[in-house]
Amino acid sequence: MDAAISLVPENWKQEFLRNLQPVKNHDSSAWRAWKRLECAGIREAMLWLLFQYTSVGKAVAERTRGVEEMAANYERAHYANLVASDNRGGRREEMFASRERKAIDEAGNAKWPFHNPRVKTAKDADSMYSVVGRVALQHKASVFRKAGGPRRESDPALLILLLTQKYAERHGVKLGIHRVIALACCAGNWSPDPHTVHDFFSTREMQIAADTILSRCEPFLDTLPTTGL
Repeated sequence: MDAAISLVPENWKQEFLRNLQPVKNHDSSAWRAWKRLECAGIREAMLWLLFQYTSVGKAVAERTRGVEEMAANYERAHYANLVASDNRGGRREEMFASRERKAIDEAGNAKWPFHNPRVKTAKDADSMYSVVGRVALQHKASVFRKAGGPRRESDPALLILLLTQKYAERHGVKLGIHRVIALACCAGNWSPDPHTVHDFFSTREMQIAADTILSRCEPFLDTLPTTGL
């Protein structure tokens, strides 16, 4: 087996091919598109691209969940801070101050959702990134949600779908957005939003970026077998 092909796990490949079947997938557009891609001799290249889409999509989903969890922690810490401030000097001051410390510690010790081997927790990020450390407690939740918003975070996965469309077109197979999304659903078991995909594919900057990346990875894609293994 070609070393590059081995990067696509066999279990993922078989699940993808099962998802394509018209019996399981009521929308047969993915099946029809796949047959055209097979006839064009780019089956393995498409499998590799769609597997990359799935891998990136899972990482994006995990990061988005991590961002939301971290933002929720900071919201709780901010609320605890407000309550503790309102009760300073009162008979329950120590109780609310203890809750505040606990909430701030939990927020600071939460896993940092952005990839950096040297940054494990939100507290580490405060020390490592001055721009993060300067953000006041009451603003942290909104800042992180903006930084890890769904549109920005989905860009890498959508870029791979655009590469998939462009590579197919270079081999004579025109895939409209509907068919690209249908293939993506079979690959990742989730459906990209059609309007988001359309807007992304229509962006001139993304078109230029995809053409640049494809010019570099196309020689590799062209080395993959033209038929299934």
